[in-house]
Amino acid sequence: MKKNSLLLLLIVLVVGLVGCAKSYPNLNQVDTPEINEQENKNKVVILSENKDILLETPFEMIKIDNKIQIKGLTSLNSLNVDVLDDNNNVLNKEDKVIEITESHDSWNHFNKYLYFFDTPQTKKGKVRIYSSDENYVEVPVVFEKMIEEGKSIKLIYPAREIDQKGTVKVLGYASVWEGSVEYKITKENGEVITKGAIQATTAAPDTGIFAKDIKLDIESQSIILEVFVTSPKDGDAMEKTTMKLNYIKE
Repeated sequence: MKKNSLLLLLIVLVVGLVGCAKSYPNLNQVDTPEINEQENKNKVVILSENKDILLETPFEMIKIDNKIQIKGLTSLNSLNVDVLDDNNNVLNKEDKVIEITESHDSWNHFNKYLYFFDTPQTKKGKVRIYSSDENYVEVPVVFEKMIEEGKSIKLIYPAREIDQKGTVKVLGYASVWEGSVEYKITKENGEVITKGAIQATTAAPDTGIFAKDIKLDIESQSIILEVFVTSPKDGDAMEKTTMKLNYIKE
């Protein structure tokens, strides 16, 4: 009788333990998320395999034209860089060495403005800073021209026929000699209201941005804005962008 009772108690304990195991799974078991192949392809690597290259900038996917700043720390004495499109074409064949600035610490600085002039064959690519094929940092990039091929300025704002209250805001991209962009504002009859120059953040061959708030002291009326580049040879206006705006006196 006692044996039957002990056997029954043992069966109850076993059933109870199985139920607990189902209710409380092993806490050491962690679900493995599914890996998106595209996300993995565009993975940002800012610390190298050997833990001797640490990238400060760029640290995420960015849009680049024909230049990029590369900045970080390394415990190595030499580094190289490749700008690659998705077909693995190297776009900076003539400029691959990163100069290292030695410091008193074991980690040295690097800060390179890299220019490349080969045309990428794909929309996307990557920048790789490396000491070997296995030891590198890598950032995906998007190749995007700020200015159309063959042009040197692009007006971002204002848009045609837009209202301008008290001030005419002018913003855009420029890759021009000495970084100087010219503007002129006239009445519809051609009478000049004001004119001048806007200094871009950098000069050609780099692409910079320019911006200016132009205050006007006239009555509300339609005005004509002209933005252009002056030829360094003969002073003639080139690549003129003209648009009609609605000026409203405040």
